[in-house]
Parts: sequence; structure tokens; C-alpha cells
Amino acid sequence: ETAHTHTHTHTHTHNSYVDIVTLLIAAGASVNKAVGEERLSPLFLATLFGHLEVARLLLWHDAHPDAQAADGSTPLLVAAQLGEAELALLLLQHKASVNGTAIVHRTTTNEATTTGDAVGDGNGGDGDGDGEGEGDDAYVWVSSDELTPLLVAAEEGHASVMRVLLACGAGVGGGGSG
Repeated sequence: ETAHTHTHTHTHTHNSYVDIVTLLIAAGASVNKAVGEERLSPLFLATLFGHLEVARLLLWHDAHPDAQAADGSTPLLVAAQLGEAELALLLLQHKASVNGTAIVHRTTTNEATTTGDAVGDGNGGDGDGDGEGEGDDAYVWVSSDELTPLLVAAEEGHASVMRVLLACGAGVGGGGSG
């Protein structure tokens, strides 16, 4: 048993079971219900775990592309941070805010592994704390900042995501609406 509270939709989104998520939605499961202390929606989790087809299904059923987690992050910020260009484009096609900002409390990998981070597995991956090694918590921030998807993609070196964001009108001026 984990400390996280997840609905059936969340569990199967995490595992990328498109058919099962389809059945749950047909049975009335909410595509927008954010649960747990982290307030993660099924779309947020699909983005976090790189499940493009589950994200597409959730958006088709009117999942909110700009829904914020408890820390202020959005699916588009996560896609930018993880280098998920296809997911970023999908979110933008469904009206995610290309210049939306969030003030996100970010923590170091070491802090996340000792306190139990909000999203990652808390194991610290390859142990070097850079967030880059296999198994490092993919969703680990480093300070409190006003972030835009373009800034996050640039910080992480994800040129493919930057190209998508710029093609969709991302502003390059310091944060906000550019």
C-alpha cells in the first residue's frame, strides 16, 4: 500500500492501458479528477510517464490541458522538462497555454530522496543526483521560479520541444506572455 491515493483511472493511466482507460471513462470515471496530496490528474500522469495515446484519449474526452498540480506544474511544463515533443504538441493542439507560467516549488534530488518527492519513486536513480541517470526521479526541480514551458525545455536542453513551442507561438521574453 502506498501513501498516494489514486483512482482506477489514475492507476491504469500510469500503466498506459488505453483499452482499460476507455472502459473506465465509458463507466463514468472523471478524466479531470486530481487526487492525492500532489493533486495529479490522469492527464498529468499520462504526460509524466510519456503515454501519448492515453493522453490523446483523455484529451479527446475533455481533460483540461492546463490543470495544475499542487505544486503549480502543468502537463505542458512536464512534457517540456522530460523532452516529450509529441506530447507537448498534442497538449498545444488541445489549447494548453504555450506561454503559461507557474510558480513551482522545486526540490533537489537529494531532498526528494530523503523526504519522499511528490511524483518520482524517491529512489534517486543512479545516485548521482543529476536527474539524468536511469531511474533518477524524472520530475525533480531545483528552486522556486516562475517557469514557462520554453524556459523549462531550454534548461533541460530539449531542442525538439523548443521547436514545437516556438512554432506554436511561445514568447522568448522573460516569462509570462513573452
